[in-house]
Amino acid sequence: MQSVTELLSSLERQHFLRAVERIDAGAKTRFSDSTKFDMVFNGKRYAPKEVTGLALEEAFKHTFGPADFKGGDSSSAFRTLRRCGFTIVPKTAMEAPTSLKSIVSEILSLQTQYSSENTDEMKQRGFLVRVALRDLMYSHIEQFEPTFSASGYECTIEGRDGIGRKVMSAWTRIYDPEMSSSATQGWYVVIHFSSKGDYFYSTLGCGATVYKDGDLADVDPTELATRIHWAQQCFAGQPQLAARFSDAINLHGNHLSGQFEKATAFAKRYDPDCFDETEFWDDLVVLTRMLISIYESERLGKIPLSDAPEVREHQSQLSETIHPKSGSSRGQGRFLSQAEKTAVELHAMATIRAALAERGFTDIEDMSAKESYDFAAKKDGIDWFVEVKGTTSAYANSFLLTANELALHQENKGRTVLAIVYDIDINRDGGDPTATGGRLSIDIPWDPDQWEFKATAYSASRKNLAQTALGKTTN
Repeated sequence: MQSVTELLSSLERQHFLRAVERIDAGAKTRFSDSTKFDMVFNGKRYAPKEVTGLALEEAFKHTFGPADFKGGDSSSAFRTLRRCGFTIVPKTAMEAPTSLKSIVSEILSLQTQYSSENTDEMKQRGFLVRVALRDLMYSHIEQFEPTFSASGYECTIEGRDGIGRKVMSAWTRIYDPEMSSSATQGWYVVIHFSSKGDYFYSTLGCGATVYKDGDLADVDPTELATRIHWAQQCFAGQPQLAARFSDAINLHGNHLSGQFEKATAFAKRYDPDCFDETEFWDDLVVLTRMLISIYESERLGKIPLSDAPEVREHQSQLSETIHPKSGSSRGQGRFLSQAEKTAVELHAMATIRAALAERGFTDIEDMSAKESYDFAAKKDGIDWFVEVKGTTSAYANSFLLTANELALHQENKGRTVLAIVYDIDINRDGGDPTATGGRLSIDIPWDPDQWEFKATAYSASRKNLAQTALGKTTN
């Protein structure tokens, strides 16, 4: 019998969605209301343990009660909810009584008294950006969380003012932890504050620094500029967005502050003495929609110089399998669902079958279910072996290949084809995902020597297994 922790690891998002439907329909359960945390989904609050218990019932057709598993921020149940893209917030955030204007005005006032030491003023600034503003934003989360939940992302809010020595430019950000495990990685909506105390900003930006050999270093300027340009181009067809968040950002700070400015793709400036708080929250809703659009582009591999999503997922799964307790897979991104993968594969196979016929191949036969290649085909009386790869990535530069597949193509060099359908689009409007479009990269014949193959993991077995079984190994 599997433990509940093992059962939780098998749950998928669909099980939780059905659980929420049952609660909305008035299902009676043995679970009580939550005391410390709420799960927020589509703008509504639910008891996390109750949702999890019903999700377990949906998956395993067995009744679960509150004594069967634990809740709490570090529990397996909460980790499973977050893995499946659900947002959990502390109930204390609902009690945030202070106004946005009073919080940001005080932060800006304290900015003018900046010290790298943990002075009383910096302690108060830290409380405001890490707790007060965070909780106030959580108290408004019903406005922008539906954008996250609709696409399967978790909405988290955190503030930072420096560890040890205080940073000149403190901040509070909104993000998905799988897409941005730290402020040095990924994209997020972030609130910045000028060190002159004159303005604060709502922005959409990315990590500006990176850890190298234990030290914080600037992201390569060309790489950072490429990221920002790419993000801005994502909304080139929506000029109203660019106009709405086109303010220049000037934090009047130090070098790190300048890096934050360079890592900002979109910004809107507010004067603390005369800003419309309703407009601020409306702006935040729009910025989070833009953030999710960027997340979706990242998830599908549309960002410059990225590996295909299936390659990144493979690397993430390997990390989790080899080091299950290290949390090494956290923050490596969300990936395609099984239904999306199937749609991409079927679309790629159909597209390449048609492309092969156009190029004079005949007797095209699908061999993918039984051989280490996808199509067998003939051309000019010669038998060909065709490898088909489909990806949503905007680039045909990376894919996965098994050892058997590589051996076959090397042994039959000169009679193999590599056919990649890339930049495929996913459409979810009709319920089940469908794959459309894409561009072709077809190598006839394919020369594997033009590619670099990396062994991402090894299956290790002890030598002299017969002697090992007889107990003849030595220490």
